[in-house]
Amino acid sequence: MPLFHGTMSRQAIARPTRPDRTALQSTPTRQGKAVELGWTGRQFLLLGPFSDVQDDLCAWIMDVGAQASMTGAVMPSVHWIARRADRFSAALLDADHIEPVARLVETGLALRRVAPRLPVVILSSRVSRHDFGKERLPICDATLRRPLSRSVFFLGVSAAQMNRAEVLRTTPTV
Repeated sequence: MPLFHGTMSRQAIARPTRPDRTALQSTPTRQGKAVELGWTGRQFLLLGPFSDVQDDLCAWIMDVGAQASMTGAVMPSVHWIARRADRFSAALLDADHIEPVARLVETGLALRRVAPRLPVVILSSRVSRHDFGKERLPICDATLRRPLSRSVFFLGVSAAQMNRAEVLRTTPTV
């Protein structure tokens, strides 16, 4: 089965050139497969370059009729995220490009402070395994080990959304 369906060409979803890296670029949506997931029309924020998995992430997101907004190597300010957080179904954070680990923790805490309702998924090659549990809730709702498969991506994002929903349901001040 080919990776690309319909009239969408491989060039149409190739990594865009970004002369102005501060501007967000959105991938076009496709009427996709797996509409039963209910992701059609959702928007996902990709924070970081995701250099080795960007094409796969965008294709997977578009396959279910959703969109991806990519920031590239430039991390937007927390104020920018706070003003737009309600537009996104989840934020995906590229941890491999945030050094040291203390800065990653600070970034996660800052995201929680300005956008407490936004599910956050960390993608990293430095973790030993995927973590869909609640131990890292102060900084993220799920952690995915890179490289990752399409099924792990969807499981991780779904787990993050369920974890965030549970926190919102059980914590009256969020």
